[in-house]
This record gives sequence, structure tokens and C-alpha cells, in this order.
Amino acid sequence: MAAVMKDVLVDRRRGVLDDVSPETAKLFVEWATWLKETPSYGPGGGTQSPAHRMMMSKLLGVASFGTAAPPSMPIKLLFVDWGVARLKSKERRAFRAYYLQYRIVEDKAQSCGCDVSTFYRRLARARRTVAAFVEDAIKSRLQTASISTTFRAR
Repeated sequence: MAAVMKDVLVDRRRGVLDDVSPETAKLFVEWATWLKETPSYGPGGGTQSPAHRMMMSKLLGVASFGTAAPPSMPIKLLFVDWGVARLKSKERRAFRAYYLQYRIVEDKAQSCGCDVSTFYRRLARARRTVAAFVEDAIKSRLQTASISTTFRAR
């Protein structure tokens, strides 16, 4: 299990996971919490992210949602969701298993079809990839916002 302590993600087995900034690590936990606590409106229920539901609806050629509109995911968490959607399948499975499953790490690794050390390597690679995407997306959004306020000021 993981716990957030003093703005740092701590894993009982591996210790401090400091491969990404504490702010980004907190975003990962917030993303997982949002997915776990928000009801899913897609078929099958569970923890389907907005990016996954959109992709599946395009593949199946059906509308994303029925008459019920899902709650909007906050933009920073949406950046995390998009980053996770861009991962390779093995890394995405490790990332989602780590943050979304309530099981011990050995079971999470087994569900991903690998041993624990491989699971942690995939998780670390996924965390770095998603963190880079999120930080770039936030930075470009801030630059876009500053450009638009510059044009409005004129």
C-alpha cells in the first residue's frame, strides 16, 4: 500500500518514491482518488477514465454517454489521465494497478504478468513519462494563459 506523508509518496516495500516531484506525485494520488470516488457512466462500470470512455465510444461508434452527463474531471487531473492514456500498455497496466487497485504489490505485479521488481521498473518508467507530460501540459497552458492576457491588455 502507499501513503502520502509530508507531500511524498511512501511505499511500504520500496520506501520513498521520489522519481517525480512531490506535487506531481500528489496529482497522481488525486487522479486515482477521483476515479475511485466518481461514478462511472460507461458500460461495465468500474474505473473508466474520460479518455478511455472517449476512445471506446469512437471504436464502437456509439455515443460516449447516455442522457446522464458525467462530472467534469479537473483540468490538472485530466492532464494525468491523458498522460496515462499515452503510455505503452504494460506501463499503463502497472500505473493503473498501483494507483487504482486495493491489493498488495505482489498481487498487482501478478495481475500485470510480471515479478515485483519488473512491476516497479515499469511503474517508475510510467511515473516519469506521465510526470513529464503533465508538467509540459501545465507549462504550455500557463504560457497560453499569459499570452491571452497579454493580448487582452492591449
